Amino acid sequence: MVALVSALVWLASLGSLAHAGGVTTTTTTTLPSTTSTTLVTTTTSTTIPPSTTSTTVPPTTTSTTVPPSTTSTTTTTSSSSSTSSSTSSSSSSSTSTTSSTLPPPEECGNCLDDDGDGLTDFEDADCCETPPGTLTVERLTLLPIGAVSRIELAASSLPAVPSLVPSTQTLIVQLAPDDATPILCASVDALHFRTKRDRATFVDRSGGVPSARGITNARLQRLGTGLLRLTLRGARAGFHTPAAEQFRVAVALRSLVTPGAPVRCVTRTVDVVPGKKGGSLELP
Repeated sequence: MVALVSALVWLASLGSLAHAGGVTTTTTTTLPSTTSTTLVTTTTSTTIPPSTTSTTVPPTTTSTTVPPSTTSTTTTTSSSSSTSSSTSSSSSSSTSTTSSTLPPPEECGNCLDDDGDGLTDFEDADCCETPPGTLTVERLTLLPIGAVSRIELAASSLPAVPSLVPSTQTLIVQLAPDDATPILCASVDALHFRTKRDRATFVDRSGGVPSARGITNARLQRLGTGLLRLTLRGARAGFHTPAAEQFRVAVALRSLVTPGAPVRCVTRTVDVVPGKKGGSLELP
């Protein structure tokens, strides 16, 4: 404001000089311009209302009922119900139990196929030290005589023994037609053999050894390899010879020296054909 008054006074004095015929001077004074900018801060506030989500899981109850019967099958029954706010489910399931009867183990020496595998006693690996070896059947002749039969058998490749003196081996012989059970299960205890060098001989013409089942003569011969060869005869062996196309022959040795020791077995299935005499069977 003071500056403005001073300027006006100055201009008045110039006017006086002009009228007086003095020098005319023009002066332009630019007043400073002041610009003021005020920034207004705009604040935007957004309020998001809290969102609440609630999920209710209904409890599930499962029960299992096992029926007391040995073999049973029960159909599972389930029921469910639902509303707008909750859902409940209930189910009952049953466990199916199946049991089977296992065959009994093979009882060695009773001339029966106890475990039902088609093999009886000493043709079954269950009764032998190892799976039965292969027997070589050299001769087999069967002749029916009513309820009994005449039998002749020669076989080799029996299990090896270090010596036949003294007699330590109980002999077991089985004979079975085709797929049937044995018709002959005979055994001769080691004490009934007489030994001399590489031979052990059994003789029972009177039938005094019931376990021999009518076998009257049997001989074990030890060969140079240590293996044994068997020959036996029975004039009235305790079985009837049936019609058959094959016979299963099993021979086993049980040690008398070591009671309870595993039995060593050899077996062979051979074909037979009708012999010269009526009803007889023999090797081809």
